[in-house]
Amino acid sequence: MTDLFLKVLEMSVMGSVVILVTILTRFLLRKRSKRFIMILWAVVAVRLLIPLNIGSSISIFNYLPLNTGAITSQVTGSERTEGTVEKGYVETEELIGAVEYKADTLVTASEDSTPDDTDQSRAASQSALMQAKAMPGIRSILAVIWLAGTFAILSYMAVRYIFLKIKLRDAAKTDRNVYESDKVKSPFVFGLFVPKIYLPDVLGISEKEYILMHERTHIRRGDWLRKILGMAVVAIHWFNPFAWLAFVLFGQDIEMCCDEMTVAGMNSELKKAYAISIVNYAKRSNNRRYLVTTLGFSNGDTYKSEAAHRVKNILNYRKGTKLTTVIITVTLLFMSVSLALNSKPVIADEELKSADTKIEAPVQRQAPFNYATAVPKIVRTSGNVMTVAFFRDGKTISGKLSLPEGDGPYKTIILLGVPNGPGYEKLTKSFTDNGYAVVMFEPNLTMEDYTAPAPNSGLLYRYTLDLYAVMDELRYLPDVDLSNVYLWGHQSGGTVAAYAGTERQSEIKGMVLVEPEFDEYTFSEEPLLKVKIYDILPDCSVPTAVIWGTLHPSTRPAQKAVDLLQNGKLIVLDGNSFSRTFEDSFAERTAEVTIDSFNS
Repeated sequence: MTDLFLKVLEMSVMGSVVILVTILTRFLLRKRSKRFIMILWAVVAVRLLIPLNIGSSISIFNYLPLNTGAITSQVTGSERTEGTVEKGYVETEELIGAVEYKADTLVTASEDSTPDDTDQSRAASQSALMQAKAMPGIRSILAVIWLAGTFAILSYMAVRYIFLKIKLRDAAKTDRNVYESDKVKSPFVFGLFVPKIYLPDVLGISEKEYILMHERTHIRRGDWLRKILGMAVVAIHWFNPFAWLAFVLFGQDIEMCCDEMTVAGMNSELKKAYAISIVNYAKRSNNRRYLVTTLGFSNGDTYKSEAAHRVKNILNYRKGTKLTTVIITVTLLFMSVSLALNSKPVIADEELKSADTKIEAPVQRQAPFNYATAVPKIVRTSGNVMTVAFFRDGKTISGKLSLPEGDGPYKTIILLGVPNGPGYEKLTKSFTDNGYAVVMFEPNLTMEDYTAPAPNSGLLYRYTLDLYAVMDELRYLPDVDLSNVYLWGHQSGGTVAAYAGTERQSEIKGMVLVEPEFDEYTFSEEPLLKVKIYDILPDCSVPTAVIWGTLHPSTRPAQKAVDLLQNGKLIVLDGNSFSRTFEDSFAERTAEVTIDSFNS
């Protein structure tokens, strides 16, 4: 639920930008047909209801200092200190997982502790666990409040719908889908799937005729469905005042757009008569507009103001020339695409090649590795997250640099895993919360790399080349402490980290290998070089922690690796991760023991 709330919050922030642009455009086009602005209202609905994740260079968000990921991650205001619990700051899920892990593994993790020490520590851990369970995180509280508000609004709408349906059951049918009732004070369209028109039973003949024309136009346009969609938006984004403002203005534009279509074929005299019918009804209308799927008149002074706008819009309505219509429509369609798409995360290879990029000389490594690097391109900076295009042999390596709060330079972790995996996002946040910068990148691999038999696959060869290029280009990134660089790798990423960490151990301070694949792999193409990971580990002297899950059949592969390392440590955690993304609890515990390992 918390993740859903954060996604809604992100959509609300992005949607607010679209709403403001729509309101500004609405003002600029106030003398034009309201059908134009309905194009942008559709984009508002898309932004607030659909979690889009399509990036483009034409997106308006490329030019705004807006990082929704940073906004949603900062909503907690949470902080963490090493090995301590600070009331009101630590997220519940992370704290409980960490404390449970400490309680469960305390005996095996502290070989030198006495029974008394163990009992005291376990008691302290259980006490901390009870505290944690009684202390919900701010983000969880906000998520509950949001869900309660949404449920309350939807419940209110449902109750109003039921009561209105009961109220209308005695209405008399006068035409195919037209009903009259003495309990109805304002005309409106009502119904979810089969819309019907309900009218007061006191309307004059000409007044009734014009109102029916208006309401039938609503039905032809599907406006009752648009209103339902609008109410869904305000129910979900009830905390956002811009959503309520958009709903009000959207309702006004629906009415005026409907008026325009109704009078489109009328001469000036009929238009005046239609406008007069609106004015006459507004004079005696002082009833509230029904909340549920209503498209009728507003109440009191509010409606009289709306009626004035509607009459002015009707009398001033002109179709305009075809050229003007085409120009405005094309412009708004382009704006719609620009507003609907997210900012482009990385630049394309062609853009990078044409950019003013300094190409480094080819680098020769022992494996042998032979590749050319370049100055990386920071294509977008927002908050503490930078999108970076690293460079190797004419190809872009899509990457991201996440920085902690405060002043750099920072200790830096190169994280080798799946950049978009949910567990890795938790890892990144945990690392930055503890003062570490995190570099992630997407290696240039093909489907054949993944499907070819492991020993003969070029996967690790190309993966290692990309990692080497990223390591070479770290010096160009802001706030990275090159004297404190760590490698963190998961599964195949752990195998690559083990190889690179051994070959370039003078450049790193330590490694964490999470369930790495200990096997024979191809690490070069010409000449062909296959390496057994166990054969290279004895040459590695940097502090290395191997994390292994209890669901593996045996810890023997991990224990063998640790025994071969000059400075190795085995950490066994409950659970495991056979997939390429982390299960949340496993990711949280992995983050905790990683920080402990790097700080020890």
